[in-house]
Amino acid sequence: MTTTYDILKDEWHTESSGIKKWRNPLNSFLERNEISIDELIIYLEEK
Repeated sequence: MTTTYDILKDEWHTESSGIKKWRNPLNSFLERNEISIDELIIYLEEK
């Protein structure tokens, strides 16, 4: 069973520019939609 922790656990990698980012696709989703993880959790809990 996949937990929220499994989805959100830190999987950092460092890009050539030296910027650390998650390998996790969720991070890309949050960046594209300019939403924080806290806002996403609140939104999902309201559903």
